[in-house]
Amino acid sequence: MASVADVEAETFRTLRSLMPRGAVIRHDQKLIADLRLASDDATTMALELERKYRVKIPRTEWRTVSTVQDVIDLLARYAA
Repeated sequence: MASVADVEAETFRTLRSLMPRGAVIRHDQKLIADLRLASDDATTMALELERKYRVKIPRTEWRTVSTVQDVIDLLARYAA
């Protein structure tokens, strides 16, 4: 069982690994528009987070994700 703080830290760590060094990541940023995450990177992020928490989140759920906070909320719900 993962805490929201753990999920948040892991989400930020995973995003940092996909972003240029020094990129600022905030909860309210949109993954595509603000962070300019490519669809391949978004898929990599989702797979890494699912693997880390040993959960399988349906693609229909991932499609509802827009912001960094949305990722944290979705993952926290499944990893709880």
